[in-house]
Amino acid sequence: MAICADFVLLGRAWASGLAAGDEAGVTAAIDLIRAELRISMGLTGVTDIAMLKEAGRSIIDRMEES
Repeated sequence: MAICADFVLLGRAWASGLAAGDEAGVTAAIDLIRAELRISMGLTGVTDIAMLKEAGRSIIDRMEES
């Protein structure tokens, strides 16, 4: 999203969750992705998606410098 993407696909995470544990597995996979996103956003100082869109490419450039 920081480089002007309109959306992001999660690939096969839900399918792996489904294979591992039916509906509970899918829920667990989505919860894991949500937790990882929150951690990643927190590490960059972003508190919500709107802020990420606003920051744009500069947030990626800042991370590459460190």
